[in-house]
Amino acid sequence: MEPTAMEYHMISDKESSYDWRRQGEEVVDVIMEAADIEEEVANDVQEILGKRFSDCESAEMGLETEFAAESHYKLKILEDRPWQKEWEEFQTKLKNEARHFNQFGVNLLNKVLEGIDTMRTEEGNSLVTTIGPGTSIKVLYRARVLQSEEKLKEALRYPDKQLGPPPNKYALPGRMNSRGISMFYGAIEEDIAIGEVRPPVGSKVVVAKFNILKELKLLKLNALTKANSVGSIFDPAYILK
Repeated sequence: MEPTAMEYHMISDKESSYDWRRQGEEVVDVIMEAADIEEEVANDVQEILGKRFSDCESAEMGLETEFAAESHYKLKILEDRPWQKEWEEFQTKLKNEARHFNQFGVNLLNKVLEGIDTMRTEEGNSLVTTIGPGTSIKVLYRARVLQSEEKLKEALRYPDKQLGPPPNKYALPGRMNSRGISMFYGAIEEDIAIGEVRPPVGSKVVVAKFNILKELKLLKLNALTKANSVGSIFDPAYILK
């Protein structure tokens, strides 16, 4: 890093005792760490880049170029505010403008989820899992709280109608849907399904088991905090991840 205008002024002041020292890491050390290479190779890379990015005008003015041998770099923390701003706009459009036909939302989600099927956690596990025939998870459970014997008998008589996704006109808002949009909320274990409906003391709960007929791809949301994107910091697209 080079001195600021104020620091240049203090350095040039003969009466000033100001002692300026470079901050950050030497360019060769940065190249070694970024490319995961030996120091000898990093020196060669620095020399090549130094020549490629040098120019006579900067040299005449005493200005340092990006990969000059004496250049130093300081780690810059990535700013996620642009993502936050787009997400806030996405929420506003869903709530107040267009819910079912929202091109802004489609574009944002495509950008956020691009390549997520290739990402891995720190332990090397995929963020996407497959369930259904031929996998360890072949069924899903769904529970419903019932307050009367009559409704209990009805649910046992017609489990597909009483425990399947409700008709749109009866659909209540949930984690992934708004009122009037029917969604199937399922669990991989009976106890989880019962816990999700939070049955009051003394109430009756019916649990139905649904066989998964075809493979489903699921995103493991709890694994996102451990996601580790693989790529090169020299790739501008990787920086956005």
